[in-house]
Amino acid sequence: MVRDGKIGIGFSKDMVWLALGSPTRAYLQSTEKGKEEIWSYRVSYSHPSYSYCPNYGNGRRGHYGYPHSPTYTHVSYESIRVVFAEDNVTAIQQLEKDRGDY
Repeated sequence: MVRDGKIGIGFSKDMVWLALGSPTRAYLQSTEKGKEEIWSYRVSYSHPSYSYCPNYGNGRRGHYGYPHSPTYTHVSYESIRVVFAEDNVTAIQQLEKDRGDY
């Protein structure tokens, strides 16, 4: 599983680190059962968006000409949280895809 970038309940911190790498953020949480550490992993990417300048010189209405240089939209969202108690995974929270939340 670790080689495939997957984790499971009971994994150690070292196993999670090998599978997913360093977390983007780490939180400490106190509960009635004790302290928990939560590792958060974010996914970030940029995608280009093009706009076009009207080409007024060709005599056709509504025809668009050359593209401007692209502008990039940066998208970042939390994709997974891993909860540890006593250095072992006790819960895994993953973003449910295709919900339009991001």
